[in-house]
Amino acid sequence: MKTGDLSADPIVGLSRNSYMSHAQFQHELLAIHHVSWLYGCHASEVGLPGEFVTRQVGRDDSIIIVRGEDGQVRAFANLCRHRGSRLCHEDHGHVRRLVCPYHQWRYATDGNLRSANRMRDGIDLNFADHGLVAIAAETWGGHVFICLSDPQAPLAPLLSAAAVGLSDYSPEATKVAARRCYPIAANWKLVMENFWECYHCATRHPEFSAIADVGGLEDTDFGTVTEPGAALSPVIGGALPLKPGFTSLTLDGRPACRRRFGRFQSEIAVSDPVQTTGFILRHSTAVTYFPDHGIVLDFQPRGVDQTLLVARWLVPADAVKAKTM
Repeated sequence: MKTGDLSADPIVGLSRNSYMSHAQFQHELLAIHHVSWLYGCHASEVGLPGEFVTRQVGRDDSIIIVRGEDGQVRAFANLCRHRGSRLCHEDHGHVRRLVCPYHQWRYATDGNLRSANRMRDGIDLNFADHGLVAIAAETWGGHVFICLSDPQAPLAPLLSAAAVGLSDYSPEATKVAARRCYPIAANWKLVMENFWECYHCATRHPEFSAIADVGGLEDTDFGTVTEPGAALSPVIGGALPLKPGFTSLTLDGRPACRRRFGRFQSEIAVSDPVQTTGFILRHSTAVTYFPDHGIVLDFQPRGVDQTLLVARWLVPADAVKAKTM
């Protein structure tokens, strides 16, 4: 197989160049990640007006997700309209105004330009014409999603169809209990290939395989085989079946949080069948709910051989952190 050949062996996979070509990586960013819905953040991370998070796409593009004074969550390119300086360098924070550190242009949390250093509105420039560049954003089920181009289709109907039974978990009444970032020195496709198959789970992840019903994955969307060239839905179901006797994906299979989601507020007997649900953005993100907690795994391409996994653990909004002894 030639180095430049991007064709795939149905058993072995893609060619070496598919994972190492900088040109191929840039093409994938534009053709896949820039035109697809991406996970932005959990709504609780921007719960108050002025709270923001930044989300990087690829190596160069940074997006601000911020809740406005009107309560609406919006997304903008993290660039001042004057000279393109980055507005926010922090991962998250709280602001009254988004202020460019270079020339002190000030933007409201709705993206409108409010003041420009030594410039007068309507005389030196029209403030209304120099607001931040808006990025498509949708909030659904307690999650915020962004799309760097004009979305081809609304996301909410796809999520509703995929995440069967999610309303039982009251997903809007959740919060982030922990957030961790894991740099992975590998091409994003290799990372996603590893995530999508559980061929290696029994030998490489014995703790996971002891609790999760790995064989049962064949009966979910994970086990669906698609013919080459067939149309793929960008969102599929993300339920993860557990083995009998277990009620949560923890080391001992017992709940990690005393509080439960939605209809699971009462105690769950280990003999009861436990439903899990969730959804997957096929190229980037998996969200799975158990009765006591949820997991968000967001895989972000950062370079041809660099991927960042941002993991979030969700709990009921009224859960309180346990006191340590």
